[in-house]
Amino acid sequence: MDENVTCNYERGIVAFIDVLGFSNYIKHEHNPEMVNDLFIFMKKIIYLYSTSKLSGVKIAFFSDSFILTTTNLSAEGLSAMMAATYMIQTHLYSKLKLCARGAVTVGNFYNNDNVAFGDGIISAYENEKYAKYARIIITQDLVNLIGNELIEKSLIEKDIDGLYYYNFIYFELVDACRENNKNWNKDIVRDNLSRKRIEIDFLIRKHINTLYIDKYIWLVTPFNKVCYEISELLNDKEFENILIDIKVYNWWFSIFEGLFKVLELPLMFKPLGC
Repeated sequence: MDENVTCNYERGIVAFIDVLGFSNYIKHEHNPEMVNDLFIFMKKIIYLYSTSKLSGVKIAFFSDSFILTTTNLSAEGLSAMMAATYMIQTHLYSKLKLCARGAVTVGNFYNNDNVAFGDGIISAYENEKYAKYARIIITQDLVNLIGNELIEKSLIEKDIDGLYYYNFIYFELVDACRENNKNWNKDIVRDNLSRKRIEIDFLIRKHINTLYIDKYIWLVTPFNKVCYEISELLNDKEFENILIDIKVYNWWFSIFEGLFKVLELPLMFKPLGC
């Protein structure tokens, strides 16, 4: 052991990402190929980001959580962090039907050789519980520092509880649908939103009789918001036909309807096919 090795803190952006339902999945998944697939993915993405200098993002994994860090304290650095979390979320759902919840903040950290600690990581960990739902929140101090540019691009949105969150649904659209960074392809937009609608409906129905339903039914809000924004952006009301009608989930709608009335906020839900 080299006792001369020193630990130097760095300052930057830190994310703590919790994989929802991961422990339960490991307990009940008896298919070794599925578990091995997850293990290989974690090894690959950690290696990819630890050896690439393009994004500046480093990733560590322990238990059921990812820790992501970058010293690039800028809108570009935060965008790179979002891209990494998007890759993680996409793989978790496509392969395992799992979602993620987390928090992104600013602070000091040490992250090297899959060892990560520091006050920035503690802050991200403590803020993760405020995410509550299947969302990645951005702390107010980070928004104030570098978030305005991404808010203007709709990649960061302000939720009804006052917290900012990473709009991965819109990020996915931008990633899949923009052509030459100028034009939108309506067919790809339609297909992408229709597929995302099916994914969200699957997650809600899978958990509708569990204590975790609120973590997934929240996904309706950012999804419908994106549908409205795309409809306005492309001047095409057709995309409002893809909206998810929360009323189809029966008694949960009455709970959310009451919450919105108390908060005096408009419902962003519309019957399907209208």
